[in-house]
Amino acid sequence: MTKTTYLPGLHAVRFYAAFSVLIYHVEQNAYYWFGADRLRTPLTIPLLNGDDAVTLFFVLSGFLVTFLLLIERRRTGSVNAPRFYMRRILRIFPLYFTIYALGWILPILFNEPDFRLDSDPAAHLLIVFFSAHIARDLGAGLGMIGHLWSLGIEEQFYAAWGWLIRIARHPLLLFVILLAGNFALKMLVAESDSVVLRAVVLSTRFEAMIIGAIGVYMLHPIVIFLAWLATDSLRLSEAARHPFLFASTIVFTFLIAAASYRWLETPFLRLKDRFGYAQLSSPKGFSPVP
Repeated sequence: MTKTTYLPGLHAVRFYAAFSVLIYHVEQNAYYWFGADRLRTPLTIPLLNGDDAVTLFFVLSGFLVTFLLLIERRRTGSVNAPRFYMRRILRIFPLYFTIYALGWILPILFNEPDFRLDSDPAAHLLIVFFSAHIARDLGAGLGMIGHLWSLGIEEQFYAAWGWLIRIARHPLLLFVILLAGNFALKMLVAESDSVVLRAVVLSTRFEAMIIGAIGVYMLHPIVIFLAWLATDSLRLSEAARHPFLFASTIVFTFLIAAASYRWLETPFLRLKDRFGYAQLSSPKGFSPVP
């Protein structure tokens, strides 16, 4: 029977990163919609900006996934790569493609052309194959699902990571080589005149996940859009609509994230448990890196 490695100390860090992204995006959209900037300073002083918060997510993700893979390898002598990828599919695909569908349908349903996805089929193909970051950097309009760029980077990273951990004789040496190679490649590509090459390489954050060696974050842009529609339809005063947008976004983000977890994600997570890591509990003081 598989056991779950539980690291409760990371909950606060993940909440801090998620809440930082949420407030950053509320402020970003409120400024666009209302031209309002007065709440920015007091709300964001203790928080990370959106870019740094996403980088923190990458580091946490890289740490947690690699930690589990290394423990499995230490316990069993190998990594079951097919089961690893099945876990990723069951955890990410249902919510990812639900958000993609909502980002396509809602702006049409509410007649909000400014939030519509780019009509270019190539952009949709990139999104479907977890490359929204490339579509964005090539100029495609991603509407309210622009945040999917970060998940695309993660999934591209993990597409090779399970196999690399499985075959690497010295994981720590592998991490150092990949980190140095990643920085070297970005330095070379930064001087390139190829827009496509720069979009593909420079938009990645693989270094964060190597150094580290997602409901609220996924759902909140959809909720911000719906909260704005509610704010606009209520005809609130200038003084009231910005605070209402903040309050309704925060409340409904967590409510909808809870509903999503209960009715959308949980059935797939039950399937995911069938592909669990083998014997994940580790003795006190155990280091997964040999």
